[in-house]
Amino acid sequence: MSIFKIKIDCTDDKQLLYNNRPIKNKTKITNISNINFITKCSIIYRKIYNEKGPYTLKSLEFEINKSLNINELREFINNLKTLNFTSQKDTTTTLIDITDNNSHIYIYKIKFNTLYELPLIQKGKKRESSYKQIVIFNI
Repeated sequence: MSIFKIKIDCTDDKQLLYNNRPIKNKTKITNISNINFITKCSIIYRKIYNEKGPYTLKSLEFEINKSLNINELREFINNLKTLNFTSQKDTTTTLIDITDNNSHIYIYKIKFNTLYELPLIQKGKKRESSYKQIVIFNI
């Protein structure tokens, strides 16, 4: 059984905004329940360790109950824009299939503002990292 997620990068404060404010731990997204296939929305902090030292990536992740084709993913982003989500840096949006063995298969990757589809590069070796999840919406 697969779980599908839509991940939107928001490490930089200008990558993704809600009501003209950066996504933060206390962000309350009140109107997201209008999109019926969303089951959960979380802020994910991923701390990565490499030769330069640790750094943290932040993303907004929507867990959804079905896979989407590229046009449905674009429509989803357009719906987010009508719900007051914006991006000043044209952040990256990725649809991911997470299978039973926890492997991540990238299905689509597009830009938030332009809806331009990006080439997919499947992840190679796993990096050592730790995660922190803050659920901001759950049905």
